[in-house]
Amino acid sequence: MKRILYLLCFFCTLASYAQKQLYPYSDGTKWGLTNEKLEVVMTPQFDRPPRIVKAKFAVVQKDSNFGVVNHKGKTILPIQYSELIELDGKTSLAILNGKYIFIDLKTWRQISQFDYASDCKCPEKLHVVTKDGKTGFLNIVTREFVGGLIYEDVSLLKYYPRKGKAVRFPGLAEVRKDGKYGVLNLSTGTNFLDTKYDRINGVIENGRMFIDASIGIDQKRFDLKGNEIHVEQTVVVAGEEVISEPTAVYQEEEDSETTTDLYAAGNIGQEGWTVTIERTRGKKTEVLESHFVDGYEIVGKLYYDSAEGPSTARIKGVKTNPNISISVMDIKGNVLARFDYDNIEYKNGCYTTRLRGKYGLVTTDFVEIKKPVLEDVFEDDYYNPGINALFIEMPSGQQGYMDKKTGKIFIPGVSQ
Repeated sequence: MKRILYLLCFFCTLASYAQKQLYPYSDGTKWGLTNEKLEVVMTPQFDRPPRIVKAKFAVVQKDSNFGVVNHKGKTILPIQYSELIELDGKTSLAILNGKYIFIDLKTWRQISQFDYASDCKCPEKLHVVTKDGKTGFLNIVTREFVGGLIYEDVSLLKYYPRKGKAVRFPGLAEVRKDGKYGVLNLSTGTNFLDTKYDRINGVIENGRMFIDASIGIDQKRFDLKGNEIHVEQTVVVAGEEVISEPTAVYQEEEDSETTTDLYAAGNIGQEGWTVTIERTRGKKTEVLESHFVDGYEIVGKLYYDSAEGPSTARIKGVKTNPNISISVMDIKGNVLARFDYDNIEYKNGCYTTRLRGKYGLVTTDFVEIKKPVLEDVFEDDYYNPGINALFIEMPSGQQGYMDKKTGKIFIPGVSQ
């Protein structure tokens, strides 16, 4: 139910205006903030890379506590919270001393406090909160409880098939009060079904949604308008037909995923390589396009976008005699560019080169903008996936970001 601070991406509805892009950078030990002009916004002092939000704010961590600083490096939310949890663009949820606190992102003030709180992941954008042993749905905009803070437990009403993902019943929640179950209408805050049932089950039959509610052996079925539905099912017991209560039946179609990709394989017993685009569905594979490429010791896939098709296909051919050279080709083997490096890979919208253990950068138009001088170019940026730059490491151990188009490194003091 909880989510760590570094998955935070709130502030999405705050007014936007031109701002200098913030970039985290490290001195090899601690993390600070710089901007496009390489001005030091905050000296390295944080334990992890700050999470940049809308170029205006950064979520920072120090000594296991979290807070927020603005684009000028001013602290606007004290670094004292054990967690900050994403909710929406107007509020955030912080945890302080074991209590869950809603924070207004316009004023940066605490507005409510609960023993427990979480985003219910529903279109109504409500939040499940608990205080003094009672649970309910809180509308953080109106700060009112939908149906009241009176329940022992609440959850979105769903149908759980034997396979696949659970299906949500729109606008409805299952609630428990005094040991009995009911259904709450999240739009109106009124009872769809009173809390008097021993069991509540969401059911899907023949594509229609129903709610089964039971008191003891007495079972009733309701449609999504609240009308009771009478359904009989005939079964045979000891040779006689009897009428039993309905049983939910859900038939799932087995959908096999279809994938299309680029492959290169050496021809056994002969020279050359066969390059293919293949479509696979279940156990069936269909070759959509095939070409023969000769003259290279190794041929492999470099890049392919199945949505855009064969025109995006790029393969690399490697020669090692007398020196290592790599040719970048289209699917037919036409050479588009050649590099005297040990390897070339596609990463995050550009090509990275490698020579004697160091990395460089080449654009998708095959323009080299950084010689192989970097210690590493990271495949994934866990901390700031929204920054349109490469997450890199220098031989000195410093880490930061590099522009994909110009090769500019956003680490103060690093030679360009």
